[in-house]
Amino acid sequence: MNDSIWQSIAATSFWVYVLVFYFLYMGYRGKKPQVVPLRALVLLAIGLICFTLAGISMFVKFNATNASYWALMYMLGMGLGWLQFSTLPVKAIVGEKNIYIPGSWLTLCIIIAMIASIFLTDFQISFDPATLRSGAYSRFLMIAYGLVTGLYFGRTIYALRAVKHGPFLHQQ
Repeated sequence: MNDSIWQSIAATSFWVYVLVFYFLYMGYRGKKPQVVPLRALVLLAIGLICFTLAGISMFVKFNATNASYWALMYMLGMGLGWLQFSTLPVKAIVGEKNIYIPGSWLTLCIIIAMIASIFLTDFQISFDPATLRSGAYSRFLMIAYGLVTGLYFGRTIYALRAVKHGPFLHQQ
């Protein structure tokens, strides 16, 4: 087993490690307060839905049960994303389409969990390729995709609402 782990690491393309370290850096940077343009949040939300649809089309046995798992977790994620931004002092900046987001370790934790789950499931698939189309694996992916997508969309919708209705941060 030890040889197969090292073989997997050696066979992984260099760009994958660059991407992983970039995501970890972005998660670490998220612990500091920052001003984020609303356009960036919306573009990331669109990118995330494209990523989700690509993952579902490639790795999931799509049926009504899996779709209901995704929809349920998406709605739960939206509620949790909204709740997260409403409990943090996230504020819109008056006269601009920017959002002030205080620092949080949650983004880094989510990124680490996503990277770990990708590598662990990839490692399992290399041993047993039939796992890829199993019902349990499809349900796991639909739950994960739905929850993460919902979390991000809930946060984005709260930010869009904050730009129109507040709470506001007055710049000096």
